[in-house]
Amino acid sequence: MAEVLVILFLLTGLSIIYADPLIDFLRRPKRWSCRAGQRRIFDCRADMVRIAVDGGEVDAFTVKIRGSGLDLVAAGDRVLISITEQMGDQRHEMPVLSEVQRWMRNDSPVFCYKAHTKGLCERHFTNPDWIGVATIGCQFLKFPRKGQKKLKFTVSIVSEGGQERLLADCIVEYWNEQAGYVDIRADRERTGKLTMWLAFAVGKVTGQAVESVVDVAGQWAKDKAGVVSCLRSMSFAGGRFGKLFQNNARLYAKAGRLDIETTCREILAVATVAQRYGAIVVCLRIAGQSPKLEKQHTDMLRRIAKLLEIPDERFLRMSQKILPVTEYQIEDADFVLGVTEAMTQDAVVEHLNGEYQKWNARVTCPDGAVRSQAAEMLKLVAQARNLCSEGVGAAV
Repeated sequence: MAEVLVILFLLTGLSIIYADPLIDFLRRPKRWSCRAGQRRIFDCRADMVRIAVDGGEVDAFTVKIRGSGLDLVAAGDRVLISITEQMGDQRHEMPVLSEVQRWMRNDSPVFCYKAHTKGLCERHFTNPDWIGVATIGCQFLKFPRKGQKKLKFTVSIVSEGGQERLLADCIVEYWNEQAGYVDIRADRERTGKLTMWLAFAVGKVTGQAVESVVDVAGQWAKDKAGVVSCLRSMSFAGGRFGKLFQNNARLYAKAGRLDIETTCREILAVATVAQRYGAIVVCLRIAGQSPKLEKQHTDMLRRIAKLLEIPDERFLRMSQKILPVTEYQIEDADFVLGVTEAMTQDAVVEHLNGEYQKWNARVTCPDGAVRSQAAEMLKLVAQARNLCSEGVGAAV
């Protein structure tokens, strides 16, 4: 009994001695940190839900918090929420980006949800369990990669002066069906490299010098910055890829043996529609470095366009613009007019009628170059019509 009294006496003395410092410590703003699932000072969680948007439904995350640390929240405090994707080793994280300005971190596209804590204390006292602080629609988020991912939600309470009072994080698994921004960047770089090889293959077949091919591809990439970013490094001075090919003639020779079908199939798998159009434009411009195009050259260009799934009409407009008959000697009149082997006789006649109407409308164009091209095209259309009427076909 005496021992118990002694212990109580000592505890009472210590509480008296440290009463003021303890009260001062509790009153000071501080940073409490714990992980979700551990009910301590501050916890957070994120749940997957479906929300209605414009007559449909989308995935969304509801973020909730709880904990006795909310007693310390002041009127001017803010709730901040950030999301990162944990990579394979779980030690490396990449940020999730925002599609909307209001959820961006300063001038960065990195996602950062911000909200005032007004009414949070009252809700905490009324309901000490989980309190919802945000609903974030996935349509506003850009994830790094496609597929099953682990997302880390970090929630913090920050004072008006920017001091972090409370901090917690939780992990949520999510399946992202869309290509992530890392995937898109990798696909763009891969498309650029494949387009470069395709361009050099065309240059090799049409007998172009490597310097000429580098200059054409580099100038096009400079004009269309961002479409095929990989080609931006090819410039008139040579650039990284230009120097690589100029310093090693064997690599350029290898481009002539390129498997065009496999390369186009790879481009088709990773490239956007605009990037595929860009690839065929580069090929046409490189072919245009030669003043005379033989049938094997134009057949190769048609084959590439078909493999890249470029619509015939779109390819015809591109080729007629980049390779006008007034500047190039093109052996295959069918290529110039857009007549294909798959067309029936009636389809050829209908197509030629459309070409006649198109070019006849341009004979009065103020641009002299367009007028000259229209006159030449009308001659070719007339010749092809005569052949069709004789039952020979459109080929010249």
